[in-house]
Amino acid sequence: MAKKKVQNNSEIPYGDYCYRILRIDHKTCVIHTKVCPYLKNKKDDEGYNSGYCSKLKVFDIMLDDQCKICGINEYGDEDTGE
Repeated sequence: MAKKKVQNNSEIPYGDYCYRILRIDHKTCVIHTKVCPYLKNKKDDEGYNSGYCSKLKVFDIMLDDQCKICGINEYGDEDTGE
């Protein structure tokens, strides 16, 4: 019997977006971020580059703007223990 792969949601950033801000360099106005490892940019069925979530295995226009659609680690999740 094959073992199920354990899903680790700790790599998914908290909040509404598929990234977290690491730091802001005020001298250069550069925002350093860490992007969710599941967010990809792939060609969809029509040949356009689109946002793709490899965890959910879906394309979504919201992912083009790095808006989170998975519902994991949203604000408030840390308070409820979900």
